[in-house]
Parts: sequence; structure tokens; C-alpha cells
Amino acid sequence: MKKLLLSLCMISVATTASAADFVDTNSADNIIDFGVRVGITSSNLSTDIPGQGDNCTYSWKRGFSTGVVLDLNIRNFFSIRPGFFIENRSYNYTLIDHNAAHQQLSTDIGHTRRTAFNVPVLAAFHFNISNTVKWDVMAGAYFNFGVGDGKDEVERIVVAAPNNEPSSYSYSKSERDYFGDGEMQHRSFDCGLQIGTGIEVMDHYVFEITYQRGLRNTSANHYYNWEMHNKGWTFSIGYNF
Repeated sequence: MKKLLLSLCMISVATTASAADFVDTNSADNIIDFGVRVGITSSNLSTDIPGQGDNCTYSWKRGFSTGVVLDLNIRNFFSIRPGFFIENRSYNYTLIDHNAAHQQLSTDIGHTRRTAFNVPVLAAFHFNISNTVKWDVMAGAYFNFGVGDGKDEVERIVVAAPNNEPSSYSYSKSERDYFGDGEMQHRSFDCGLQIGTGIEVMDHYVFEITYQRGLRNTSANHYYNWEMHNKGWTFSIGYNF
């Protein structure tokens, strides 16, 4: 019995010590930490387009992200982390329209790409996995400001076979600005939620995954009440100084 009690005490002490090491509630060793990040983005849209339904589909496309972060350390386990990034994001889409009255089928295949300044403001929690490895969990808001006009390349295919008339086929390719006030364009300002997690090795080397979900309707199409919300992943590596 004494051996059992002694063993339980030792396990309890070890668990308590481990928990204390895992969450370091001491005052911050450094008030400010500075880091750089570079990564790959994968972007898409969540949409609600009345009258289109499954006739409109969106697919993920890659881009890049690079920027800086600043940790304002409150305690060793907690910091406020603002950042500033230049991001390039893109996605593809297909819009199919069937006009039964004219027996016409048209397909728009779009390829988009735009650049923006991204400013996240996150709460970051730091947990000690070992003496050389930390686990970070982040959550907060982001603010996205479009830069330039962006690009929306559209390939349009139209096939028609009206009654008692010869069938026809046409193909065209055009380009329009991604940002603008037109019904097929998008607002340049976006904001929403950002969450993420990452590993920091030897207090310097960082590997992170973050996800963004826009809360603002970025569609400029007011007449048809289109709803479009940005969403995207970023996979990055970095260095903390």
C-alpha cells in the first residue's frame, strides 16, 4: 500500500510539473518578438447565387503570401499578434446558363487572380511541447485591402440549336478587372475571421497553417442579390528573430 501511495504521489507531482511546463504563466521573457513569414495560399469562394444553384461551381487555386508578424507578449503563454502581408490569391469558376426559349447553352469559364494587403490581428497562445518545440494556436480578425484592379479572364462558349434554324457555335475570350462596381466584379475591401496553428522549433523556425473566412459580402452584384464570401488557406514557414 505504501508503495502504491508513493507511486501515485510521484505520478501526481510529475503530472503537475508537466502541466506547469506546458502552460508557462510567468511574465514574458521578451516584450516584443518579430518574425517573417512566406507561404502558399489556396483560395475559393462560398456563394449564394439566386437562380444559379449547381450551375455555378468554384474551385481552389494557388497563390502566395509573404509578410511580417509582431508578437506583443502579455505572458509567456499568451500574446497579441498583429501582422502585415502581401497576398496573391486566385480561384476558378464555371457558370452554365441554359436558355430554353432560344434552345441555347452558354458556359463561362473564369480564371481569377488578385493581390491584396492582409492585416490580421490575432490572439496567440503558446504551449511548450518540449524544451525546443512550442505549439501555437491563433484566432482573431483579418482586414483585407485589394491592390490594383486584379484580373478575371473569361472563356465563353455558346451553343444554340433553335427550331427550324441551323445550329451555331461560338467561342470568345475576354478579360475584365476583378475589383470594381460591375455586376460580375468584387469589392476591394474584405474582413472576417482567421484561425491557425503552428509549430515553433528552437525559438526561431516556424511552420504554420491558417484559415480565413470572410464575413463581408464581396460581390458587387446588388441587383440580383448575389452573396460571395472569401475563404482560403495559407501554408507558411517563417523565422522569429
